[in-house]
Amino acid sequence: MRDAATAWLSAYQDIYKPRTWSDHAANLHRRIVPLIGDKQLRRVTATDIERVLAAVKGSRQRQKVYRTLSRLFAYAAEMGWTLVNPLHGLPAPRHRYRRPALPSLDGLRQLYQHVLARDDVAANFTGLLLLTGLRPGEAAALRWSDLDAERRLLWVRRAGAYIDGAWREGPPKSAASERIVPLNDDALALLERQRRHVARLRERAGERWKERDLACPGGRGAPAGVDSSTRRSARSVASMRASVMRLRWRRSLVNRK
Repeated sequence: MRDAATAWLSAYQDIYKPRTWSDHAANLHRRIVPLIGDKQLRRVTATDIERVLAAVKGSRQRQKVYRTLSRLFAYAAEMGWTLVNPLHGLPAPRHRYRRPALPSLDGLRQLYQHVLARDDVAANFTGLLLLTGLRPGEAAALRWSDLDAERRLLWVRRAGAYIDGAWREGPPKSAASERIVPLNDDALALLERQRRHVARLRERAGERWKERDLACPGGRGAPAGVDSSTRRSARSVASMRASVMRLRWRRSLVNRK
């Protein structure tokens, strides 16, 4: 079982998105292999799978572990390593998703005015999300070469995140997420303000600066990281509702402004 898991992870490392691959690897190393890793793949039973799932806390995480096991055994069957999939007939764990509370239109207007009035990394990052509908990971991986100010267009080509301490980039969430975003006057002004902010960061860092062409870099040119950016953004708009703090904006929210 352990060897099959290693082979599957190796085969799909360049196929899955970085975050997806990392989640599968964590499920295997922390929750699956410690319990049934020493069993022969052909001898893993539905009872073994139920034992693994029972040890996982939380319905959402249990669902993720089930999905990892499902992908692993599908690969094993494809390679001819097993004839019986122990997950067949075993119902997938259920998880009830909570619909996120959307901020009010007044709240969005207040935040909109806030980001236009302030010139700092949190306001610029937040404003970019509001005015373009980009996901945080898409904004964090945005390059200046993705912007055509003359044509007032922005290309969304990638998304990035820090995974296990290392910056990883890949395609956006779905094929439809690779898109071209039109920019209004406020968006262009904010991006120009951000360009001046990056120039100040570059000057301050001096020889320590590493140029990556990122539109929203950290203090030395490296990717700033979505988590730290969203936390700073949340603090800068602390008077807003808690749902705004997460900054999980969608284009539909921008269109409602």
